[in-house]
Amino acid sequence: MKLLKIFYSLKYLTGSLFICVMYDPQVVKVFASLLEEISKQIGGLSSQNTELHVFFRNILKTLESLSGCVHHVCSFEESVSFDAIRSLLSCILGILKDTFQHCKDSEVMYSGRLSLVGDLLQGLFKEAYSLHKGLMELLVKINLEDTASEVSDIVRGI
Repeated sequence: MKLLKIFYSLKYLTGSLFICVMYDPQVVKVFASLLEEISKQIGGLSSQNTELHVFFRNILKTLESLSGCVHHVCSFEESVSFDAIRSLLSCILGILKDTFQHCKDSEVMYSGRLSLVGDLLQGLFKEAYSLHKGLMELLVKINLEDTASEVSDIVRGI
């Protein structure tokens, strides 16, 4: 019984942490600014551009961290309340939208320099796809009683 109490306390703490961390729209803004900075540096792109590689690594780490959050929430045995992860969903949807748009526009943006960042873009797409897949698994676990309109509002806001 004591172990069960610890589990539920940990679950509550984790849910509260997600709300506190992800409620701040700065996560999405910082991520968007990283993508924007990459777009600005395309003109001076060379195989030696280490700063660009750092931006890509930071983006990949952000996606990996969000995937970790999603997988952690998915590990809960019972369904998850929509209200407990609303901000996490909003954050993930915004980041996925920006990431997939960047990948979609990459052929035009990088034009002749695509070969220099092809591996980085492929990693970006794979990590975003993995996050998307995790998000779909999470959506299956959400208890959506009386919240369908709220989910629609979040998706429309993106």
